[in-house]
Amino acid sequence: MVEKHQIEGLERGYSVEFSDRLRKTITVVTMAENSLRFPTPLRTRVKLINHAGV
Repeated sequence: MVEKHQIEGLERGYSVEFSDRLRKTITVVTMAENSLRFPTPLRTRVKLINHAGV
């Protein structure tokens, strides 16, 4: 689930909730809009980076 946040005078941001198949929340990530990037022909997909070793 993605939620957009807009507070007057501040930069727009987004929260993304990651959940498992049972809809149990795993984590929520919040970031400023300027941290996002659009796909390009050379970067068309999302990479999974797993630092936890899970």
